[in-house]
Amino acid sequence: MTLEEQLAFFDRYFDQAYARSLRDFKHRKEEIRSRARQRLIDGEKVYGDQGFHWSYKRLDDEEMQEHSDAPMYRLMKMKQGWM
Repeated sequence: MTLEEQLAFFDRYFDQAYARSLRDFKHRKEEIRSRARQRLIDGEKVYGDQGFHWSYKRLDDEEMQEHSDAPMYRLMKMKQGWM
């Protein structure tokens, strides 16, 4: 897809992808909890507790990047027919 096609798809389906991401986030809470816990364990070996000392701004920026990724992955699934 060209960038123009990607942007058109984004503009057309973002609200739907966002809503589906929120629904998934709610319905997959236990899976998310389990994976997040494992990521904490795995990450500690590499990063220690660095993240717990980051500034509010950095934490907010990192969190927003993660939030922004979710509907993008959903859009990609939708494009492939995985609603």
